[in-house]
Amino acid sequence: DRVPAGLVVLTASLLVLAATGYKTRPDTWPLGELVNGDRYFFISKVILLWLLAALALTSTPRLRLCLLALLLLPFVANYPRFIIPPAPDQNWAASCELIAKGQPVWVPFLPPGFRTLHPGRPKSQQ
Repeated sequence: DRVPAGLVVLTASLLVLAATGYKTRPDTWPLGELVNGDRYFFISKVILLWLLAALALTSTPRLRLCLLALLLLPFVANYPRFIIPPAPDQNWAASCELIAKGQPVWVPFLPPGFRTLHPGRPKSQQ
């Protein structure tokens, strides 16, 4: 029996994913940090997703069923995390009024508690 070409590419992509995990050193991240480091694996996960889908389309019916279940598992497991509540209102309307008047203002941004100074326009330009 021939090994499907998709399986060879899938194996290669898993090696890339493992190399990414080794290079980013998630063992040095703070315990419980599951959000910020995820960006390092985005490309690898998208490639893996497409390869699993391609392999599912070109394989035997039994393997296809297993791969489709494997493709749906992350979606089902993470469904509650797809629903993100809206960010709190930063009251930018008040900042916009002061910026339009050329006055300096501290502008809040996310995450809550962070802000930056907009210096306003110099007196000569007002």
